[in-house]
Amino acid sequence: MAREDEIKRNSPMRKTIAKRLLESHADIPTFFLTATFDMQGFVDLRADLKKRLPDVGVSYNDILVAAVARSLREHPEVNSSWSDTAITHHGRIDIGIAVAVDGGLITPVVRNADQRTLGDIGAAVRELAGKARAQKLMPEE
Repeated sequence: MAREDEIKRNSPMRKTIAKRLLESHADIPTFFLTATFDMQGFVDLRADLKKRLPDVGVSYNDILVAAVARSLREHPEVNSSWSDTAITHHGRIDIGIAVAVDGGLITPVVRNADQRTLGDIGAAVRELAGKARAQKLMPEE
């Protein structure tokens, strides 16, 4: 027997998420890249960092954020945004981190990620994710 339809009203957060996703695909040229990598070096790096820096608590995500931030510093044309009249190459390197929360995903931002140490990135990600899950993120975060 088929179940009845269930209608759940969208929360303000769900509405904002949907609006921002639509805006990002409607107003900005979108492209996708696919690559395959041998990640054994990445795994070995984390194991080495965990041994050398046991108090830092380095995650794969932290290493990836640091690597992306440094790559954007080396290739500023990738850290750009489109408008009808110009392309803006951004001076700051801010990295958004997707965090699963009740009702959806939210993306707090690690500001100036290329200028932070690996430990600082990890601490910032943990703090922002905790705030996101507790629904205590400020709009600028």
